[in-house]
Amino acid sequence: MYEEFWKEGRMSATDFAKDFLQKALKDTYQQGVACGMEEKNKVPVTCNNLMWSEVAPQQMGWKEAMKYAEDLEEGGYSDWRLPTVSELQQVFDYEKGETKIEFDPANYFWSSTEYYNDQSYAWSVYLHYGYTYYTTKVTAFYVRCVRRE
Repeated sequence: MYEEFWKEGRMSATDFAKDFLQKALKDTYQQGVACGMEEKNKVPVTCNNLMWSEVAPQQMGWKEAMKYAEDLEEGGYSDWRLPTVSELQQVFDYEKGETKIEFDPANYFWSSTEYYNDQSYAWSVYLHYGYTYYTTKVTAFYVRCVRRE
């Protein structure tokens, strides 16, 4: 229905994209994911059945971020990895316009997801607004690792 409204010009592309994202994350909203404000400052914190590490001490390129995750030992665990672009998007509450867990700074964060069209690029999420971008892997972004709970 919404796609028809968009194609007919009765809905803007921005509204269509927002509606699409909300539907894509519908299950996350309805489940009342265990990552509320009471856990926002706890590290490692659990959200969407993932445990999130502390933010890395400095920004780094994508290859360095992958190595950092591989070598990370935190909270007694050593099976950390970079989150996928989808996992990063799911920690942003698009209805409230904020992250579900603390990301300080709320800036660009690397995902493990490579850009399908050019392997010299990978996806990142700007967690101040929840925007998703692909960028060259040499760009220095923040890193926060995940592991299955």
